[in-house]
Amino acid sequence: MTESTDPWNIGTLNKTGIWTFYWVSNFFGFFLDATLIYFVCKNTKRSASDVIVCGLVFACAVLSTSCGVQCMINMIADRFVGGDIACRAESVFHVTSVVAEFFCCAALFVNMTYHVVYRRILKPLHALYIVLGMYIFCLLVTISLSFVSPIYLMSAGTYCFFAFSSPGIAMWLVPCLVLALFIMGINFYIVVRHLQKQVATTPPPVSLHHLGNKNDSRIFVNRNQVWKDALGWRSSLFIIGVLAGWFPAIPCCLYEFAFGRASEGLVTALGVTGVSFSWWAPLIYAITSPDYKMQLLNLFRCCKKPQWVERLEVDSQKDSTSRSIPRNRPSQNSVDRQLVSKTTLSSPVPAVTHDTEPESAISLSLDPCFPVGPPPLDASSILMVESPDFFAPNPVVS
Repeated sequence: MTESTDPWNIGTLNKTGIWTFYWVSNFFGFFLDATLIYFVCKNTKRSASDVIVCGLVFACAVLSTSCGVQCMINMIADRFVGGDIACRAESVFHVTSVVAEFFCCAALFVNMTYHVVYRRILKPLHALYIVLGMYIFCLLVTISLSFVSPIYLMSAGTYCFFAFSSPGIAMWLVPCLVLALFIMGINFYIVVRHLQKQVATTPPPVSLHHLGNKNDSRIFVNRNQVWKDALGWRSSLFIIGVLAGWFPAIPCCLYEFAFGRASEGLVTALGVTGVSFSWWAPLIYAITSPDYKMQLLNLFRCCKKPQWVERLEVDSQKDSTSRSIPRNRPSQNSVDRQLVSKTTLSSPVPAVTHDTEPESAISLSLDPCFPVGPPPLDASSILMVESPDFFAPNPVVS
């Protein structure tokens, strides 16, 4: 009886349970987004990728705040609270934040190509200007389309959104989603293809264990292969996250064009995956960034930072000329001397010193998504690392 007379209390699903999931997920995502922004802002050596990632999670935080607060109030009142004003405000916040997420994800991949393929570095300040420009553009377009797009409470009665057949969705959000996925896929292919060519032209990692102690766990690896694996891992997670989070918007749009308003199941699926993306993004960051993962865990005091991470943080602060290869090795023959000499000339491999304790000859970037320094894309880029464990979870060579 109440649903038939109150336009703000509709739907047949368990709205209390759905609202509970929404506000819990949104507040959890907001916490992760805020901690990520804090740690990146605290880092004095932040890169352009850091700034763009902050733009991405800030959009997630805006979505989480507007949706989480509204859903908590709705759950308490057992109906949608706020009427038409709250409905329109929630819809504008949602669409603006979602499209901004698409633009930031695309910008990450464009910056990756600009950096790895063209070997140019975007300044963090310029990246900040780009992010701010994208936010202003998304907000202005969304507000403009809100005057010509119907906005109403979805059929499930849990949240408000633009009509899926309206210009705000069919001509703005969905095309931006498709465009972002296209840009991400193209740039991912270009970078991986570029690094694959570098790996193919690099001689195989010649066995040089006889240069040192045979019981030493050190191995020789190709830097370009490390970059290829690390970038492939990170890029794949971001593409999967965007697809899983917002792809349901496309079937909702098609359904509404064909049959009328989207069904309760479709709009609920879109809401579940959409709010989940607000905590997927910082978790992807944590998975691919050992530094942020340790800072996040230390925030909860769940674990102690491993010794190898502390050692890498110290090594990463040293100049590349101060890193060294252990001296405890027998004399090389002429072939070995030529290989080492060629490697030293073609890539920034550490010079030989006489340290008592052997140090790692690799410096790992703690950049969250993509590298900071230009990759050593040379035909003989062979370097020494101390343990295969350093590649978990796919760190990046600086």
